[in-house]
Amino acid sequence: MNDTPMRQEVEQKYFPDGVEKIPPCVADYSIPTLDEIIQKIGDESTKCLFQLLENQMVYEKIAWAETDNSLDSLGHAQEAIPPPVCHEFQAARLFLSHFGFLSIGENAKKESGAPLLSVLDAKKMGFAAEIQNLDRVSSRTYDTVYVFYVRAGQTTPIEIVDNMCGENVQVLDPHFWSMLLSLGWRVNVDEHAGWTGFTSTSWQINQPPQTTTDGDFSTQASGSDEMNFNGDKKVLYWADVNGEIAFVAPNHTNRFDMDGASDGGSMPTSSAIDGGQFVYERSVSECPPLEVAAAASITKPMPLGQKPRTLSLDIDRNHQRVEPVAPTRRRGGASKTSSAGQASSKIFLVWLESFEDHLTFPMEDLLPYCRSGEEYLQQTATRAADCHIIYLQALSSGLLRVKLQGPAGRMNFATPLVDGMVVSRRVVGNLVRQTAYNMARRRRLDNDGYQPPHVRRRLKVQEIVQKYKVDLSEPELLAYLFKS
Repeated sequence: MNDTPMRQEVEQKYFPDGVEKIPPCVADYSIPTLDEIIQKIGDESTKCLFQLLENQMVYEKIAWAETDNSLDSLGHAQEAIPPPVCHEFQAARLFLSHFGFLSIGENAKKESGAPLLSVLDAKKMGFAAEIQNLDRVSSRTYDTVYVFYVRAGQTTPIEIVDNMCGENVQVLDPHFWSMLLSLGWRVNVDEHAGWTGFTSTSWQINQPPQTTTDGDFSTQASGSDEMNFNGDKKVLYWADVNGEIAFVAPNHTNRFDMDGASDGGSMPTSSAIDGGQFVYERSVSECPPLEVAAAASITKPMPLGQKPRTLSLDIDRNHQRVEPVAPTRRRGGASKTSSAGQASSKIFLVWLESFEDHLTFPMEDLLPYCRSGEEYLQQTATRAADCHIIYLQALSSGLLRVKLQGPAGRMNFATPLVDGMVVSRRVVGNLVRQTAYNMARRRRLDNDGYQPPHVRRRLKVQEIVQKYKVDLSEPELLAYLFKS
């Protein structure tokens, strides 16, 4: 067991035994021999090659002779030991080579001449804030659906929003709660890193998540606070790889007028903006970013005649500059209304005890309870005529009647729900969620100036590169990456 392993000499065989006895065929002569190749290349090249080979063989013989005479010679009696563990790695070299940024003998540049790699000055003031702002630019589309419960005969907004307050939630239809909880999963606003329905609390975590177990979601087992989804502490959330949807059930604390008169709730304040909570745009015309210098606009809105900065993705920029414009999609023969001067439309989900109450639903008066924080720098306020409404009414048979209402004169209705259809309670949650998602998607597609999330993030990255890049030559760039 303690015997030192000996190195064994193995003679390599490149051809099978007895290959010389096999008679050649015509195909064997198709491959030229080494002598024929030498004659074809020329004498000058072959002489230079042979000279290099002879010199190299002399150097190798001298090196092997010096190794045999040294104490660390690679003799036949040398013990086979593993190589030492490497503690220093050049991960940048592997990363660059695997992603095709290292090209031998070529200067890897785009067709426009811009380099593929740029060094950013991470020590420059404001760099960390720019990275945080980039993290807050959502990589997915985000929408909000506002849920209301209308009891029989209710026509005023105060009566409707009070249904979701205090002990009133205990007397609502149990089928309504079953439908509501099937729209998404419950999340705590302070522990949620996605869209919450309000720009002041989205894309950030105010406290570490706590381990909780989902129990019985019925109204009787859970208190009124557990069923309060107004966005202050809890909200219903659903997301996939492309988009996020927050389902908010407003109550009287969500009222926020554009003139600054608020009853409280989840709307952002100037102190929240100063603390780093910014507003991000949903599209070019829907939600421009909120500048730090314009934080006072929370209490003093922008005049309607003044146009907002629509294409900027920089949050704390204090000066004007030309921004790149993403390519737009246009259909031949179709004329789309530009939504540069239109406010973002909203999606409502209304549960009716009496179907006739949809004729007197106070949409215009409920808009102050549906502020997400995206309305402050818009050119026009949200109108009731631009809102999408999904009405649901429980029938005596146990099914649900569907009524869709949207902007007149345009194709804004989306499937799978259809106006006038009757659906089962077991599938209404998925159907409502998919219909609301398709409505929001159709609204975005109708806007020629809409920028998808990946375009907004790409433009933000380009701004960071232009602001913090360090001009280095290609050798200096590679040396910097390998040494850092």
